[in-house]
Amino acid sequence: MDNIFQVGGQVSGSSFIGRKSLLEKFRRIYLDSSSRVCKSVVGLTRIGKSSFASELFSKVQQNIILIREDLKEIPSYAELWQDISYTLEDALKERNLNTPDLGECISILNSFNNVPWIKFIRYVKKLFSKIKEAGFKVIIVIDEFDYAQELFKNETKYYELFRTLFSAPEYSISALLISRRSLHVIEGATYQSSTFHGVFDPIQFPGFENDDLEEYYSVFDSYGIKLADEDKSIIEFYAGRLPFLLSILGHYIVEEYAFKNTCVNIHELFLTKCKAINDYYRDCIKHLERDNDLNRIIPFVTGPNFGVTKSDKDELISSGYLIVRNNTFIPISEYFQSFLTVARISFPLGVMITSVEKLLKEIVKTENLSADDLRLNDQMTAPKFLSDIVNIDQESINRYTIFISSVKKNFGKESTFLDVLSLKHVVRIIKLFWNVNFSRYFNNDPADTWNIKFDLCAKARNPVQHAHEDYYSEAEKCEIDNYCKQIIGCLSKKHVKNTDSNQSCIKHIKSDKETTSSVPIVKTGAYFNNNQRKPSEINKTPENEITVEVTGINTNSNGLRGRPVKPDHNLYRVSFVKSSLPDNYKELVGKRCSCEIVNADSTKKLYVVRYIEVQTDDKKNM
Repeated sequence: MDNIFQVGGQVSGSSFIGRKSLLEKFRRIYLDSSSRVCKSVVGLTRIGKSSFASELFSKVQQNIILIREDLKEIPSYAELWQDISYTLEDALKERNLNTPDLGECISILNSFNNVPWIKFIRYVKKLFSKIKEAGFKVIIVIDEFDYAQELFKNETKYYELFRTLFSAPEYSISALLISRRSLHVIEGATYQSSTFHGVFDPIQFPGFENDDLEEYYSVFDSYGIKLADEDKSIIEFYAGRLPFLLSILGHYIVEEYAFKNTCVNIHELFLTKCKAINDYYRDCIKHLERDNDLNRIIPFVTGPNFGVTKSDKDELISSGYLIVRNNTFIPISEYFQSFLTVARISFPLGVMITSVEKLLKEIVKTENLSADDLRLNDQMTAPKFLSDIVNIDQESINRYTIFISSVKKNFGKESTFLDVLSLKHVVRIIKLFWNVNFSRYFNNDPADTWNIKFDLCAKARNPVQHAHEDYYSEAEKCEIDNYCKQIIGCLSKKHVKNTDSNQSCIKHIKSDKETTSSVPIVKTGAYFNNNQRKPSEINKTPENEITVEVTGINTNSNGLRGRPVKPDHNLYRVSFVKSSLPDNYKELVGKRCSCEIVNADSTKKLYVVRYIEVQTDDKKNM
């Protein structure tokens, strides 16, 4: 039995899997229609663009003349036209169109270096006009169009001849360009006055759609291999939805399961057999570095997405490097995401420090810090909070106030005090509220573990030193860079976001809380009414814990909401809303759970609790 999953190279026949709906669409517009059509297919390297084009034009009607060129194989513009002339000469002979008039045109195309440019383009136009008059349709497929940057070498006249042929109706030439990067990015590098991207309809060539994946998995059924949902998840973890990578895993799974008649651990199979997948991801990183895209994609992967624009995001998505899934960005696959995260990526020091500042401000904003009826997030009470609680000097506060007013006056934008605080002052706030609010973002480590890291990063954010990295020795740069990555690494795993802009009751937080029991943990938080205790007493409760009893689902609530069962009992009843149901909610209903109190709202008399853990019978009876 043959293994139809190939490892490398273009695929065809039974090895060409998926893309059926896309093939049908392209055949209809290119082969079944007499209209001129020009499209640009853009997608990742090895995503199957060339194989798709080969399958698309594997059979063409006699009235179609197909010209296929691979710019990677063409050393010069003159040889490009020579190769086109050879294809046309053979096609015209097959169709009995080898007239002296057309033969002269073909001869001129072969003599690019020996004829004046104006004569050359006149004969090119004459040739294609005559072919159209004879009732034939020409389709030109140009693969590896990324190499246009080398081939045209800023010769605008060379570029514009193709543009004229593809856009003018008197030649009626259909074209398909295949590239890794979008046309406007390629043309930005070649600096052409006339552009292709105004003529060509850009088509993003994605990974497999759901129906393509179904066809892919059905191949395993034909070999008698039954893949569980968990197996499929592991395959997609490593390969994403890229046909090339899926084919590699498929090849070795079939080899092990069908030919050796043995069960295989896919994780182990990947580690022992699939070096080509890691090689592919390394090539992707090289492409990203060469195209200056690596520093653009990292903020979307590890956060924060500072210094990147909507245009950056759109370009990364259109090129296939970023996939939007459940409102998050996945770079090709989840495995590649971890691959990027652990790779040694050298951001400019200033970018790293600014990223740290943005992330630290984000967690401070999320915590909604308050004390003595003063709140940091409130514009009215923030100055006094900074002065009385954080002990920031009045001169700095006045400077921040002036800056906020200036931004509003000159740009019409509202700013908060937290927006304009220096990193030094943000660090001071974090240190002050470390035990209650911030240690959990940093593995619950003691403050001393992180203080020196925060201080050094804050020092490097000094305007003079921040702008002049040469003030630091290489050893100091490495140290600061390492601390920045440690901070970003922790905060990227614990990204906090309110789900409601006004009065959200849910904060989704990924917890690293250790537990030795087998009971489930609900990774969420809630506001709980508590009129019997003052916010100032919050730290006096043993381990900041209260007890809740899960009652079920409350569709009228905005989140997890609780109330005391009795005024003198520290027991709350809570209900889940459908939008925040954990997978194990049925196991929780009717049970008592311990909750950690992490914050309090003195105005609403609400406590925020987190880490709902089902109590064991022993714990409940204590």
